[in-house]
Amino acid sequence: MPNTQAPEDLCVFLIRRRLASYDQVASCMREWQEAQSPGGSGLPIHQLLLQRDAISEQDLGQQLREQSLRLTYCPSCGKGRVTPTEEAEQCTTCNRPFEQVSLKGDGTSQRIPESRYRISRQLGAGSMGVVYQVSDEQLGREVAIKTLSFDPEENPAYWKRFQREGRLVASIRHPNVVRVLTLNTEARPPYLVMELVKGQNLEEFLSGPFDCDQALEIVSQSALGVAALHEAGIIHRDLKPANILLDQRLHPKVTDFGFARLIDQSTQLTNQGQALGTPYYMAPEQMDSVADIGQAADVYALGIILYRALAGGRLPFEAKNLLELFELMLHAEVPSPRERNATVSGALEHICVRATRSNPAKRYPTAASFRQDLQAALDDPDLPPSQLPFQDSVLPPAPENWKKIALYAALALMVTLILMYMGTSGN
Repeated sequence: MPNTQAPEDLCVFLIRRRLASYDQVASCMREWQEAQSPGGSGLPIHQLLLQRDAISEQDLGQQLREQSLRLTYCPSCGKGRVTPTEEAEQCTTCNRPFEQVSLKGDGTSQRIPESRYRISRQLGAGSMGVVYQVSDEQLGREVAIKTLSFDPEENPAYWKRFQREGRLVASIRHPNVVRVLTLNTEARPPYLVMELVKGQNLEEFLSGPFDCDQALEIVSQSALGVAALHEAGIIHRDLKPANILLDQRLHPKVTDFGFARLIDQSTQLTNQGQALGTPYYMAPEQMDSVADIGQAADVYALGIILYRALAGGRLPFEAKNLLELFELMLHAEVPSPRERNATVSGALEHICVRATRSNPAKRYPTAASFRQDLQAALDDPDLPPSQLPFQDSVLPPAPENWKKIALYAALALMVTLILMYMGTSGN
């Protein structure tokens, strides 16, 4: 989570977790903006959220703890922000050091319990723990370890999620999915041992100059990994470029299943405010606290990633703030990538637009069908949308057929009028 716009970051975090509704967060954000104006109360966003009962102090502390973050504030001007726990900060307004807010459950230390593992470096913080690059001295190999960032006894619901994550991913054997090697539930903290992918992630790739054809091939292969998850009954629900790792040959592997859930499995865990996704890649239905999240949410994320590959790394929506972004995502369709890149083929435009429809019923139903069309368009750059392999009646006809349809409709109307005239004349 970036820390440059802390109030917005915290609000996104709460919506992702379904710990606060979009309406609650939007209301607090508007009040916070007024509070920062001259003569305003100057209340930090976390205080407004707590005062308006948008979230409990316990839940707020727990969520910050999971992300290895802390909530800090300036004792002088009262401005608050979310920062990494290891980062020293000072207020940019008055230059006084930030102080940490005391919240229940906030703050924890991480370590790997077994002596066979030697930590090389921290790779990042996930939804439920911290990920390290580790040397397995017993087997003489480099692996990645994800530790649990909360006490299983104090958080049984999250503990169930962590165990399920390990079982889900361990069941997958696919070249485009990061492999789980071991799940140790007896250690404290418990941890997952995963294959180490040395290279960069797709976010880093798309953030610099890149070859469009190479990026499209990465998206196609990534869709294979997501399709493998869907076939195993798993919805990722936080698919984004940062969760797609690229090895040194730019071979993609989907990872970070902290938000994953089983398809068609009834569980209380899916109804108590679970993490959902990162804003730009969140499908509109993921901002609805009661909507069912299906495979189409992953398809939407793939569509946004495809858009960036076609648009030189740029995102589809440009907004001044979080509220404006959410309004666009909820009420506007993702624009055509041709607006950013006139060379995009009709087939690729069709695939991108369909994958990112606001109505999940109008998207590709699965990652497999998305990938089927995408690979066909890559194999034949001149392929018209009407000849893409996945066809159904969900979307209107492809643009190149509209003229024909209009002509046939005009001819049918003309024949009807002639027959009517002839009938009238005969009488």
